[in-house]
Amino acid sequence: VFGCKPPSKRCSQSAEHKRIDASKGTATRQGATLNIAANAGAPVVFKDWKLAESKSADGDGETHWYLGTLPGSGYARVEVQFEHDAPGDFLINAANGKSAFVHNGSDVVALSPEGLSVLTYDNLNAPMSMRIASLGRDGPSIAVQCVGKADDRTQVEIRGWRDAKTVDLAIVSRDEAGQRAQTAAVRLQKIGSVWQIATGNPERLLALGFSCRD
Repeated sequence: VFGCKPPSKRCSQSAEHKRIDASKGTATRQGATLNIAANAGAPVVFKDWKLAESKSADGDGETHWYLGTLPGSGYARVEVQFEHDAPGDFLINAANGKSAFVHNGSDVVALSPEGLSVLTYDNLNAPMSMRIASLGRDGPSIAVQCVGKADDRTQVEIRGWRDAKTVDLAIVSRDEAGQRAQTAAVRLQKIGSVWQIATGNPERLLALGFSCRD
């Protein structure tokens, strides 16, 4: 998680310790417990745990690492590594501790250029789903949610953020052989306080079952 080569717990602990020191008291660790302080309210507490393997069950566990703060929003970032799942990040508002979870090991995750919005989508499981969350001063909130057909052959692909309020996507449908059957270019743009869809082929978008709501 810290780019240690070769990976080692000692290297990760040293790297985390430097980030905790740089947080000036926002993040503290006591053994297996990581605390993220909030300006108002109780701290957000993460506790590492491990369940040993037995004759009747696999072992399990979670390990948490403080990674510092996100640029732009200033949200604290804590990664959780699961024994039996892809990792994810908790994004924590420094003012009040309100948090969002991003499953960054299986979902595609893309921060907007100024760091105040985060787009995520699952490209492995049906139905197709995508969302943009705002990392606001009062806490994270869902800004827009989009869905597609309830099958495993319709997926969204990000083409990139153009600016803080505009992101380009492709909605792709594949045939049974896995080949592209239909593709629709989509632009999501925030106009005022509302995210709107723009496409040059609304009929194809309709055929792919893609729609959004805030």
